[in-house]
Amino acid sequence: MCSSDLLAGHALGEVDRLADAVATAVAGEAETVTDPHGPEDYKRHMAGVLAVRALRDAVATLTAGTTAS
Repeated sequence: MCSSDLLAGHALGEVDRLADAVATAVAGEAETVTDPHGPEDYKRHMAGVLAVRALRDAVATLTAGTTAS
């Protein structure tokens, strides 16, 4: 499943529940190579970590100023 498909139709509050699935999907889609800057598996892992971090930051920005009911 494509990483963007994982998020379609879900509420912003569900990001934490979906974080592991998103990280795994992004890591699987990442096209990496081993080079002097690091091995492929590390770069794939970091792609997933950074994607989830960016997603959480985006949700925080979108929900800033809203209050729970």
